[in-house]
Amino acid sequence: LDFMKISKRLKEIAAYVEKDSYVLDVGCDHALLDIYLIRENICKKTMASDIHEGPLKKAKENIEKYGVVGIELKLESVRK
Repeated sequence: LDFMKISKRLKEIAAYVEKDSYVLDVGCDHALLDIYLIRENICKKTMASDIHEGPLKKAKENIEKYGVVGIELKLESVRK
């Protein structure tokens, strides 16, 4: 599997996640946190959500690139 770098900020967030939690990542951007949580065996599955299709497309590309299973992608709408 490819080596993946994530920011210090995302690593700090990941440190708060309890082992075997189910995480809902709202505003997931590129799903790097979700990928990290699964690759580090912190979570078995997560849901990555965003209100824009572009970030979810990039998230899907990253999930495939890193060969991760267990991330559900969800496009959410914003109600006004």
